[in-house]
Amino acid sequence: MIPVPDAAWLAAAQSHHEPQWRLDILNADGSVLVPEVPFVDGSINKTRGRCDMAFDVPTTAQPGPIDQLYLPMGRRLRAQYRITPGSWITVADCDMTAAAIARPENVWTLAASDQTRRIDLDDMARGSVDLGIGTYAEAIANLIRRTFPTAVLDITGNVTTLPIDVRLDYDIEAGSPWDVVLELCLSAGAFALQNPATRVFHVADIDDADLANPVDQLTVGDGGNVTNYTVDHELAYNSIAVTFVEDQPQQPTVVTGRWIDTRPDSPVSVQRIGTEVVRGDIRRGIDPLVMPDQAQADAAAAALAYESSAEMRKTEVITAARPWLEPWDVVGITYLGGPAGELQRIDSLSIGCTRDADQVIRMRTHEYQATEVVP
Repeated sequence: MIPVPDAAWLAAAQSHHEPQWRLDILNADGSVLVPEVPFVDGSINKTRGRCDMAFDVPTTAQPGPIDQLYLPMGRRLRAQYRITPGSWITVADCDMTAAAIARPENVWTLAASDQTRRIDLDDMARGSVDLGIGTYAEAIANLIRRTFPTAVLDITGNVTTLPIDVRLDYDIEAGSPWDVVLELCLSAGAFALQNPATRVFHVADIDDADLANPVDQLTVGDGGNVTNYTVDHELAYNSIAVTFVEDQPQQPTVVTGRWIDTRPDSPVSVQRIGTEVVRGDIRRGIDPLVMPDQAQADAAAAALAYESSAEMRKTEVITAARPWLEPWDVVGITYLGGPAGELQRIDSLSIGCTRDADQVIRMRTHEYQATEVVP
């Protein structure tokens, strides 16, 4: 959650209030190039791995030479928000990626993405890939700083101690470095993102400890802040198999990590639905010296299960703007008729950046409990 300067914002957003948005074009170093750019529409979309933004900026009705201040030439777009009276908070500060002018509409559309997009486009086919020989954290840092040598990193948790090639076989000849970062994190039970407000890269364990401390409450009905919602239930994976194959031409060692959902109150447990719904993952060419033991392989399967089983219950809500919320935040939601205060983790958000625009929040949980318990 983006820290807000006044705790009263949370209460103000429950009813009529005066939200304001501000858009600036920045130089690459963060200094302001064009302050308070006027715009007629805008949106910010955040997922667990990416932030994108687009704004429609009016231009003169009389055509003339293109205003190069609006072109994506190493510049940044910064969107800020406040509830008046109050200080501005930065919701997103992203690199400009595209600019298009439309006639006769007389509108520029300016687009920007966080720096994970640039890492994604810095294909490993160009070489200079150094994943290190130490920990996952070293590999992740090297992949990010290959594109952005001065990137600010905040890396904590299992990746700081886990040997790099214990759980993952990766192809460094071509492809997206950011995809490799995300795959490394998934194998270690962690997540990675660039905070679009601060431009700091964060890597941390996926941890349920914060489920006890939701950062916000969403409520349907009289006095609530949710105007529409949809709850979707799916037959999610209840069995994970991650197979590691040793890099040996003859009779390689094979270790298979397993996770099976046998929780008595799980809607998709094996004993409830009668079969295993399996997600499989094969990782080949592991160095014999660092092949995982059974406990490590099972831990890799459990990490993959965290995301897979969370598909069982997903919720999409529409609220008035609450742009301080971010992916991975835990919120409580109370539905019509209950349950009350169900805890879900935010998957993605679509934020409208005008005074009366709504916000779409998509969430899911792997902890939804069925009232009918099976042995």
